[in-house]
Amino acid sequence: MVFGYIRVSTNKQDTESQKIGIVKKSQELGLPIDEWIADEGVSGAKEYSKRNLGVLMEKIKSGDVLIVSEISRLARSVFMLFRIVEHCIQTNNCIIYAVKENQAFKRNDTVSAIILSAYGTAAQIEREMIIKRTNEGIERRKKEGVLFGKPIGHITELKLAKSHDKLLEYIKQGVSKGKIATSLGCSRTTLSYYLYRTKLNYEGQRKNKTYYNYHNTKCHKIAKMRQGLLNENRSYIVNLIKEGMASPKHILQKLKDMKLDISASALRLWFSKNPNMYSKILNENIKQRELHNVKRTTIIQVPVIMA
Repeated sequence: MVFGYIRVSTNKQDTESQKIGIVKKSQELGLPIDEWIADEGVSGAKEYSKRNLGVLMEKIKSGDVLIVSEISRLARSVFMLFRIVEHCIQTNNCIIYAVKENQAFKRNDTVSAIILSAYGTAAQIEREMIIKRTNEGIERRKKEGVLFGKPIGHITELKLAKSHDKLLEYIKQGVSKGKIATSLGCSRTTLSYYLYRTKLNYEGQRKNKTYYNYHNTKCHKIAKMRQGLLNENRSYIVNLIKEGMASPKHILQKLKDMKLDISASALRLWFSKNPNMYSKILNENIKQRELHNVKRTTIIQVPVIMA
């Protein structure tokens, strides 16, 4: 069989240019592609067994041909590239054609081994340079005062928003949370979070057909206890916000330093019940972001030389 392998690192990249080169090479060899294997949005540094390439490695056998646009599409690490090529050409006695390098890699070919080493090293150096430049750019932006990450209070679209109508039908039928999550293709945690955010009243059925009463559980008692602790320390939280701790994460850490049994979810719930308190955090956070993101300009005075 003749396999064509395509890989791009991000979803924004196009696989079509790679495909055109591979098809052209297969026509030159008189070997039409029997099967395409693609890894889209996957880094070449990721272990090949965890990519679709791993499926190809299991399929390939003696006499098969593998065509890639360039050898670095298989891997961006020298040692991983050696393992992949060894599995193909030494263990399974197949041939690898790299279009851009215009090179065929075969068993017991000294020239192929030398060229493979050179191209593999170049690919790894290129990847490491890209990472280095990216990190340098991030550090430069941080020094300029740019804050990374989502602003506090940023609301993203919920995962189950598109399945809202189906969810309502399942709830009316009394379907359990586990079955609903399986049907909608999500976890129970994601489902519970969506129910909380959308304020849906849900009472699931147990196997013995009795309704689940959350208020009698140990979990509810712990949650109630944590809300009480937060209410008792309300003035302390206000002072933290005034001191510039405009982040739930920092507030949570301060409360934990006081040996208080408070969780992140309990703090989020407390803020939802105290919107005025949460608005103070948002306002303080906006002030800090405006302070950090002010662009400072320097005026350079050039002396004027009179003729």
